Amino acid sequence: MESVFPKVQAIELPYVQTSIVQLKAHPERYYDRNISIKGFYLHPQGITLSKDHNLSRELAVEVITDDPELTYDVCGTHWVILEGHLLKVFDRELRHNIPLIIADRLTIKESGDVCWQRTEPFDF
Repeated sequence: MESVFPKVQAIELPYVQTSIVQLKAHPERYYDRNISIKGFYLHPQGITLSKDHNLSRELAVEVITDDPELTYDVCGTHWVILEGHLLKVFDRELRHNIPLIIADRLTIKESGDVCWQRTEPFDF
């Protein structure tokens, strides 16, 4: 079956499968790599292990996107697979590096349906 989404360069590269817990504990292992993780997408927290808003911030890795269409309503009610690129970004307020994911694609785990995919290269 042909995808309705155009191909994006980063999506052609291999993805390293990891978990949110591993990204929170050891982000340095995955910086500047394409990663694949499972979780709930909650806008604006990012990819998280819990839909509970009290827990979601503590259990989340931030996802950055330039697409206003990627909101909680699109993919957030489902357990998803997020494929993207992990960046190391210096947070001036916290005074240390934090991991940020540039999302390439979110796929609903249960059905295999792509609920969002980048169609343009990310413009930092």
